[in-house]
Order: sequence, then structure tokens, then C-alpha cells
Amino acid sequence: MPEAGSRSLAWCYVLAGVVATIVAGGLIALGEAFQVAGAKPLAETSIAILLFMFFPEKNVASWTVKRVAALFSIGLCLALFWVFAFAWGRTKFPDLPEGSELAIAVGLISSIVTAPIFEEKVVRHLLLRGGAALSNHWISAFLVSLVFALVHKDAILWSFLVSLVLCWLALEKGIGTLQRALVHSVINALVMTWYFSGGFGFFT
Repeated sequence: MPEAGSRSLAWCYVLAGVVATIVAGGLIALGEAFQVAGAKPLAETSIAILLFMFFPEKNVASWTVKRVAALFSIGLCLALFWVFAFAWGRTKFPDLPEGSELAIAVGLISSIVTAPIFEEKVVRHLLLRGGAALSNHWISAFLVSLVFALVHKDAILWSFLVSLVLCWLALEKGIGTLQRALVHSVINALVMTWYFSGGFGFFT
């Protein structure tokens, strides 16, 4: 995290987050234009690796069995909250066309693996930490969560609430990017399972 008073470093964090988002979007659009299978997870992975190299995290919580179990439980509880508060009885389940196995596999890899890592690194490491050094923790948390929610326009309120929880984990508990990505992955995995299983089989 940028040290207090280090405004130039804080702006560097913010700029890196913005540039990474723009570059990722451009690479994904380019890959899709040329029909490159897996363009999204490839772009997310390559940029995330560079960000981890140039912007390593310090003083993050250690990996322990207890902490992993707690993070998994947080993701599970948030996902189940989404099911009962937002999705139950309101979901339009997709009709999966034949021959879509590759597209489904790519979508799952992105949703469950690469997107959580990329988004946690950009949003709740670079942008959150940079913004916190420029203003204060919770103004930064509110702003990055608002932007995160607006990007996820099909679930604005839900995305905002989840982002606030992840910001709290980052700012107050010292939970690192990969650890937050675990929570994010669990949420996305259960949401995807909900959609592809007809609401866990309740609406098939």
C-alpha cells in the first residue's frame, strides 16, 4: 500500500489500475474480433501476472487452514444471500445451444478463476489502496465499489454490497488479492451453478 503522504505513488496505483482495465478491455475486444477462443481469460491472466510483478503486496494475512475455511464460508454465505434475496423466483435461466461446450468452459474459467484474480488485483488492490492514500479508506471503498457495481450493470446493488465486503476484508483484515479472489471465486462458482442447474434443480 502507498505510504501515508506518498501521493505520487498513490496516483501510480490508480493509474496502473485504470490502464490495466483499458488494456484488458482492448485485448478482449481484439481477441473476440478475431474469434480467439479464451481471449478474456488470456487477457486477464497476462495482465494480472504483470501487475503482481510490478505491484507486489506487503503485510497481507498468511494462508492458514482456518483462514481459508473462513474465506470460503464468507463466499458461500454471500452467494446464498444472493440466491434468496435477489435470484429466487426472479431468474431467467439460459437455454444452452448445442456445440457451446467450449464457450461454456471459457466462461467458467474466466468467471471462477481469472476474472476474480484480475478484478481483485485491479479494483481492491490498486484502485482501493491508491484511493485510500489519496482520501481515506471508506471514501475509496465507496467509490471503487460504485464503479465495480456500475460495470456489473445487471446486478448493481448486489455487486456494490459484495465489493464493500471485499473492501472491508482488504482494508481491515489485511486479506490479500489471492485470498479475496478465493471469496470472489466461490461466489461466482455458486452463481454460475445456479444458472446452469436451473436454480440448483428447483426450477427445472
